[in-house]
Amino acid sequence: MDFIVTGASGWAGKTLLEKLDFEGLFNSENRVFAYSSTAKVIRLTSGREIKSLALTELKTLKCETPFIFHFAFLTREKANLMEFYDYVSKNRQITSLLAETIERTKPQFVVNISSGAASGRQASNPTVERKEEAYGILKLAEELRISDACKKIQKCKFAIGRLWGASGNEMPVGAKYALSDFITQGLAKQKITIKSNNKVFRRYVDMQEFITVLKTAAE
Repeated sequence: MDFIVTGASGWAGKTLLEKLDFEGLFNSENRVFAYSSTAKVIRLTSGREIKSLALTELKTLKCETPFIFHFAFLTREKANLMEFYDYVSKNRQITSLLAETIERTKPQFVVNISSGAASGRQASNPTVERKEEAYGILKLAEELRISDACKKIQKCKFAIGRLWGASGNEMPVGAKYALSDFITQGLAKQKITIKSNNKVFRRYVDMQEFITVLKTAAE
């Protein structure tokens, strides 16, 4: 059994690798192909080290009927650090690379984590015109492209889940992610102040549970 994991060093990717390791799936019967933005070594809790290749190497991968977990994407935060054109172009390249990999390897199933930011967008014309809307529109475009690629493959099952809020061991730390900031302030016995112009309701799901639900739905 072959597993392809994109975005392997990110929150969702690292969570999945830890899950596969815990379930004993790193063995002679399985192959796990990990891909990140750049080549690196990912060290798991057990001490196991996973070699993650640069995402561009995905185009040379040779395998058939794998299980694909696609988590690679430049986040909303990256949009503020990059030129608008570069941000849009690179995310579209990631999406195209994944679609081409699906069509070439003919996977058994594909799991993709999208975002709640894709909700409320026009599926018929997901064009990007403003920087503040880029992330949500590009995630919608990714959903459509991956769906189309999977539908071309006989017996390929897929599940795309829109994630609004998550928690878990690999959760980003810092003020940019509200929940981790609350936890950090709480541990430091600091006052937690939440400000918003409107009423805000937050609900969080454990990242590992979310991935498990999507995997089960795809199967």
